[in-house]
Amino acid sequence: LPPLPALTRALLWHFCHSPGKAPSLASSAVSEKVRTRLEELDDLEEGSQRELLNLSQQDYVNRIEELNQSLKEAWASDQKVKALKIVIQVRTRIWFMCSDPRPLPDSFTADEVNDTAKETCLNWFFKIASIRELIPRLYVEVALLKCNRFLTKCGIQETVPRFTAMIRGIGDPLVAVYARAYLCRIGMEVAPHLKDSLNKNFFDLLGTFRQIHGDSVQNQLVLQRVEIPVYLTLYSPAIHWILQCVSYRAPEALLTEMMERCKNLGNNALLLNSVMWAFRAEFIATRATDFIGMIKDCDEAGFPKHLLFGSLGRSLACADPPEAERLPILNEAWKVITKVRSPQDYINCAEIWVEFTCRHFTKREVNTVLSDIIKHMTPDRAFEDTYPQLQSVIRKILTYFHDFSVLFSMVRLDLTFSSLKQSLFLCDSPSGAFQRIDLTSFSVIPPQERFSG
Repeated sequence: LPPLPALTRALLWHFCHSPGKAPSLASSAVSEKVRTRLEELDDLEEGSQRELLNLSQQDYVNRIEELNQSLKEAWASDQKVKALKIVIQVRTRIWFMCSDPRPLPDSFTADEVNDTAKETCLNWFFKIASIRELIPRLYVEVALLKCNRFLTKCGIQETVPRFTAMIRGIGDPLVAVYARAYLCRIGMEVAPHLKDSLNKNFFDLLGTFRQIHGDSVQNQLVLQRVEIPVYLTLYSPAIHWILQCVSYRAPEALLTEMMERCKNLGNNALLLNSVMWAFRAEFIATRATDFIGMIKDCDEAGFPKHLLFGSLGRSLACADPPEAERLPILNEAWKVITKVRSPQDYINCAEIWVEFTCRHFTKREVNTVLSDIIKHMTPDRAFEDTYPQLQSVIRKILTYFHDFSVLFSMVRLDLTFSSLKQSLFLCDSPSGAFQRIDLTSFSVIPPQERFSG
């Protein structure tokens, strides 16, 4: 599974970062206030350390007792700030007490926890249960899921299904899907063997897809002026993560079940895309023709089909479909790719399928792909914004075609559209013969319009 912190940073950068946007005056004022407060606490900590520096052992004990009594009095009188200051002064001792380096034994059970500790733990769980708002209570309880192992032997097994049921009470499907993703994350960390709970969590998610097209969600999108394709992209990271948890070391039969559920939902494009991302490439490749049929039946209004073919192409670049199906697969995919109007969307998808073409076909089919790329990238000098993708295309060709005579007879790559007065620097070819290709010296012979056997 991919590390969740990396996924979280990517999400925050993609959805929350506004390049070139200056911080507001309000946020600057808050930041300055927080910074000043932290400096005061640092000064307090340094002062307390100097105060205890030259004390004798007995004086030190007496001082700790005074601080202990002051802490109790401050807490009892609801002087939280004063209590915090006292805690800071003795934090080193507190940290030592709660950071015992000895790990729990593998055979640890709840029976080894004394009754007083269990009662204290249960008391805090009861306090959490008194939180009225569903979402805050859910997140706090899920975060403390691991603590259930100190109470009963089967506490976690009983609690995870309850959390799954609680999420059903969240009305906003977007909020609910990220709550499910967080539950899957904690569940995989604490109890990865509870696959049934993960699957049930995902199947509950499928039931919320109809809400996306319901009146309440659609009215909110109109009110906030958010287009449905943009809104659907917000679901993808969470669904990807949930499906990766569900598919982790899962048998191939689970993919068959997922495909059937996709069909029952009318081949939901959002779900279908996540399925192709999450499951092993070998499983996807053996069913490539079935996936193409499902993609063709998808509604393109909310999720473009070229994105689905891009996800399929990534799997086929890593695993081989049955030989008899390869040419029909390429033909069906390119029918969709060549109709993409946006140059950026087109090249992003075409670049993926270049590798599949090079892996399984001859220079004739590769020439067809290159001709179509030039046709799309020439108008309005669209190629100028896609140099990395074009470089990747050439690199993939060099990876699979090692015979220079075949290479140069095939790739008479005149990227006329580039006026490329520059060269694209590429990685070494497998033979190590050259490190740089000057694209200004090639031209493409226009091949047939369609691939043929």
